[in-house]
Amino acid sequence: CVEPSGGAPAASRAAARRSSGVSNMTCSEMVAHAPRPGLAMFVGDLSYADCDAPRWDRWARLTERCFAVLPTMVLPGNHEIELERHTGEAFRGYRARYRMPQAFAERTAPGTIDWSDYDANLTYDGGASYYGFASGPVHFVVLNTYADAARGALQRAWLEHELSCVYD
Repeated sequence: CVEPSGGAPAASRAAARRSSGVSNMTCSEMVAHAPRPGLAMFVGDLSYADCDAPRWDRWARLTERCFAVLPTMVLPGNHEIELERHTGEAFRGYRARYRMPQAFAERTAPGTIDWSDYDANLTYDGGASYYGFASGPVHFVVLNTYADAARGALQRAWLEHELSCVYD
């Protein structure tokens, strides 16, 4: 279970952004907002790199200021799936660049995806795929829409445990 930390001041305001792409506007808006949020969250479709590593790097340079001045959390979306050409492993660009809180070590397996209807058959559990964290009186639960959440699945078991800790 994740307990609130006593040392660092908690965020009283949080800003969330999805589908940011390679644009400095997102970070500039978050950093310049008055009053400045105490926490930034990018909830999927971060760089739209789609297997283009230099595009990941451009997004990192554009968001560096945000990450430097605000505690920042990220979550993968469909544009972070990026099936690796030789192994079929998913989310490699995201997994190589971001370390979020981990309930347990990540588990991956080769996968496939039909982009015509976003039918994904892949494994990415644990690691930075889903996690929880506390900031002041708020407990955030971050889920992965591409991880199984059916009864008996790892993400479901983790979520039930996480919620039992928060509501004890």
